[in-house]
Amino acid sequence: MRGHLLRGMIAADRHYRIIQLLQKESAVRTTELASRLGVTDETIRRDLDTLHTKGDVVRTHGGATLPNHPYLSRTLDERSLLEPEKKKAIAEEAVKLIQPHDILFLDASSTVQALVKVMPHVELTVITNAHDVITMLSMEPFIKVIGTGGIYDPHSRSYYGPAVGDAVSRYNISKMFFSCNGVDPQKGISESSEEQGRCKEKVMESAEQIIVLADSTKLDVRSKYFFCDLKQVDTLVTDNQANSAFLKQFKNQKLDVIKAKV
Repeated sequence: MRGHLLRGMIAADRHYRIIQLLQKESAVRTTELASRLGVTDETIRRDLDTLHTKGDVVRTHGGATLPNHPYLSRTLDERSLLEPEKKKAIAEEAVKLIQPHDILFLDASSTVQALVKVMPHVELTVITNAHDVITMLSMEPFIKVIGTGGIYDPHSRSYYGPAVGDAVSRYNISKMFFSCNGVDPQKGISESSEEQGRCKEKVMESAEQIIVLADSTKLDVRSKYFFCDLKQVDTLVTDNQANSAFLKQFKNQKLDVIKAKV
């Protein structure tokens, strides 16, 4: 009887139940919600998309979390501890894309920090809004480092605001390397921080080649703020645990996909 009643729930009732479950459990999976509410996975996906658009939940790989879930507000140090082997492998593939005399933009992500650790000892110009990237490259004799300035965010140890856009607009950036919270084949690339997302939007206006570094846990994930359509991206560097059938969606959009071996 209970299953029959759940199957008859209207969308508004399901949305209320989904929020209730999230408040108790912080994160839920699509298949689990479908089973509990007696509806199809596709119905739950539509429910989660609706709630995400309203800002009530944040879409993740295979489910959803609340907007204030800890995953979305981890510090840079906390994020650096996640998937270190995948980030290292991605960095070792991404560094092959760098050529002498390139003018690069590097964001404040923990994945880009992994890239900085394997940077080639060649003449480069690096523009960054990341305090740690400036520190890490400060002793490199062949690399000219330019900080964007801006409003300092201690959570990510990075800068944001209009100053970032003003700084990068003066340079012809060869390649932009950045990471994100989620990569979705339909909606594009998203961040938990709107401020950081807007900074990356501005950098893209000045970059000739846009390269996103995202490990497999970030694929098919939707975070709070979408700042980039996949058509804007030239290359995705991920790891070999990424689902091949899923990646085919990106290749169909003429996006070059590189899979690093972990």
